[in-house]
Amino acid sequence: MYHTITESEFIDAFRGSNGWSDTYKNNFSYYALLALFEYLENLEDDTGEKLEFNRVELIGDYNEYNSLKEFQSDYGKPEIKTLDDLSDHTTVIKVDDPDRVGAFIMGVF
Repeated sequence: MYHTITESEFIDAFRGSNGWSDTYKNNFSYYALLALFEYLENLEDDTGEKLEFNRVELIGDYNEYNSLKEFQSDYGKPEIKTLDDLSDHTTVIKVDDPDRVGAFIMGVF
């Protein structure tokens, strides 16, 4: 049995709104949630397979970064100098946040 989740429901689930616990409200910014939702919808369209919504799994699979420098600091990967370099290793989703140019989500590797 599947329930199609809307963008608003997806955001509410992470933000702790409309009956969802707020346990995961600090894992992704609002703009990152928009980008992640769009990415997952496109993935479903591209593969023809429906994804099961599991916020704990998504938190374990993706991290948000404010900049490549922040990623390099966390991962100790100075050889990765661009998002293109990073995309050779994992999924990279750009976050369109007017206050944080260069923010992105990456698949954990």
